[in-house]
Amino acid sequence: MSSLAPKVSPKNLILLLPGDFVGGNALIVCIDGINKDLLSTVSSRADKLLVLDNGESTTTAIDNIQHCEVECIKKEDINNLSSCSLVLYNGVIDAEFASVCLSCLLPDGYVMLVTKCAQIDESVENQSEPTTYSVDKVLKSTPSIKSFGFVFVASRTIEKYEDNHMLYCSVFKKVLLDPKLDRRLDSLQDVLNDRTYTTKILRIFDKVFSREGDPGFISTGGADVTQECLKKLDLQPGQRVLDVGCGAGGPLIQTAKKYKTHMIGVDISSNMIDAAAEATEKLQDLNIELEVCDIERREFPEGYFDAIYSKDVILHIVRKKDLFKKFLKWLKPGGKLLITDYCKTENEQFSDLMQAYMEKRANVWFLITPSTYGQLIKDAGFVNNDVQVKHDIFRECAVKENISFVNKKENLLKEFDQAFVDDWLDVWKKKVQIIDNGDLTWGVFYSEKAL
Repeated sequence: MSSLAPKVSPKNLILLLPGDFVGGNALIVCIDGINKDLLSTVSSRADKLLVLDNGESTTTAIDNIQHCEVECIKKEDINNLSSCSLVLYNGVIDAEFASVCLSCLLPDGYVMLVTKCAQIDESVENQSEPTTYSVDKVLKSTPSIKSFGFVFVASRTIEKYEDNHMLYCSVFKKVLLDPKLDRRLDSLQDVLNDRTYTTKILRIFDKVFSREGDPGFISTGGADVTQECLKKLDLQPGQRVLDVGCGAGGPLIQTAKKYKTHMIGVDISSNMIDAAAEATEKLQDLNIELEVCDIERREFPEGYFDAIYSKDVILHIVRKKDLFKKFLKWLKPGGKLLITDYCKTENEQFSDLMQAYMEKRANVWFLITPSTYGQLIKDAGFVNNDVQVKHDIFRECAVKENISFVNKKENLLKEFDQAFVDDWLDVWKKKVQIIDNGDLTWGVFYSEKAL
């Protein structure tokens, strides 16, 4: 274990605490540096806190805990633990202690790391001090024990410092590894970052989808279509809205500005969240939170959101009904759900052109028909369900975006190489073709949680 234990005073840290952590034992490492509100929340949910003894400062911190039983333990006693639901670790975890955490956690238990990191490229390992990449890699590479291992759940940049460092929090879960499911989920994040939504691709998407003054749009119709769709939610100032697959931040900014809502944007792609963070950094008057998360593994508090919105994202999810059940749980009674998404048509098979197009998108599309989509939402427990197929609007947007790309090609070549521009111009042309072929359509799905 490292002695580095940053003083934690962040806002929005408590929301990273998994919503399904209720009861059980929580192991606390470096308690003297943990934010008091976070510690209070953990103690209010836990049956017992097991606090690693770190001297006089530990004793002082323990004296302030009121909600549950507390036991101070020595480092050598940790190896004998086997019934923890949560490990809250403040500092830099090493491989040895990560394995200890895996052993002491119950199945579906969590590790929550709070670490001061250097703000550098995530893909660059710096041996002299921790980075977000190196911190998470320790848990991602922890050898499994009896087929149990750690999987990534969520992470946030909590606070940035003037010395080019930041306070970073990440959450991992102990699960019985399913080679197909868990490897697919982990690889999805890598595929989206490394192939589908590289920083270079995000830049060219922004040039095509966004208009001047409205940056951060990277999906069908840009700001205009997003604004039209959001009218269905009838949002009110102060409402809490979850944007699933928030992308580069355009819809977050648009919604927070227009409706004065509290926006929480999540995306599995760290490239997307980095782009959204850059877009929102100077908009301190807007109430926007950002989080890298695997929405299939994430657990928000029950009844937490007034509305959930997702635009052209859930096509990447295989187990859609399971996700819709989570949405239902996270919404308040009367809460609203709005999803737009790419869908397959009733055609039995995809054309060769469509197959090639999906290969270009790294084969991370899992398309279903709009009717099947709507039925899954209904089966998850939603009411007042409305399914609309917007094929004509979808085609109109694709044609406009294709024309926009052609018109902007000369300027794009000043920033991007010829082969890259030509390649993506071809992708946009083929998108129109597969829509015309009847391979691809677009659905808008609105539902409510019963009162």
